[in-house]
Amino acid sequence: MQNDKVATAHLIQLHGIPTTEQRRVRDSQQAFAAAAQLGYLVVLKPFNGTRAEGVQFDIRDRPELHRALAANMFDIERGIIERYVPSDIARIGVSNDKIIEVRVRSIPTVIGDGYSTFLILLQRLAEREVDEPGKAVKPVVDLDKIKERVIVRETREKNAIDFDSIIESGRKIQVLYFSSRRRGSSPQWNKIEDLSEVYRELIRKLQRLFGEGLLGIDVLNFDNSRPEDSVINEVNYGPAMTFAHLHRPFLDSFNL
Repeated sequence: MQNDKVATAHLIQLHGIPTTEQRRVRDSQQAFAAAAQLGYLVVLKPFNGTRAEGVQFDIRDRPELHRALAANMFDIERGIIERYVPSDIARIGVSNDKIIEVRVRSIPTVIGDGYSTFLILLQRLAEREVDEPGKAVKPVVDLDKIKERVIVRETREKNAIDFDSIIESGRKIQVLYFSSRRRGSSPQWNKIEDLSEVYRELIRKLQRLFGEGLLGIDVLNFDNSRPEDSVINEVNYGPAMTFAHLHRPFLDSFNL
C-alpha cells in the first residue's frame, strides 16, 4: 500500500469508499496541470513514501507549487498532486481485527480572549503539549524560537501579526511550523469506545480489502458527530509503533 498510494486510492474508490482526489505526476509540468485540474489547495508527496517523507501540504497557488517543486526532497517522477483538505486528521490503528488507537491531529490554533497578546497565546499553546496519554512532555517554550519560526497559515508569512498585539475575543488564528509541535499539529487520543458505528463499519470494509494485519488508516474530516463527511487519505500496512502505550494493545490483539 505504501508502495503505490494511487493504486490504493483507486481500489478504495472502486468499493464505494470516499478518498482524496489525486493525480500521479512525473514532472513539473504534469504537477502544474494536475494542480490546476484539482484546484488549489494541494499537497505534493511521493506516490510510494512512508512516514510523511517529503510531504508538502497546504500549497495555495502556482508560485507556491513552483517553490515546493524547487525544494522537493524526492524525485518528481515519484510524485503525486493531491487535493488538500484542511481538517483534523485521525490515525485509526487496527491490529488483527481490533482497534488499538484513535489519534487525532489538528492544526495548532490560538483563540483570542480580548486581553492576551499573540505571543502569550502562542506560549500557552506550547505549554499545553501532551505527547502520549497520561504522559506530559516538557514543552518547548522558547519565545525567541517561536518568534523566529511561527507562520500564520492565512498569510504564509512570518511576523504577519505583531506578537505584542492583543487578539480580539473569539478570533482563531491557525499557525504553521510551530516550534513545539511535531509536523505542525497537536496529537490527541480519543477513546476507542467512543468511535461511531459508521467508522467501525468503514474499518471493517477496509480490513476486508487489505487484510487483518496491522493497518494505519488516515481519515480526513474526522468527526464522530458527522462521520459521513469523512474521506480516507491513506491506508498504511505495518505503520510505525512509535508510542509505547500501543505496544500492549498490539500484543493483546494476537493474544500474546
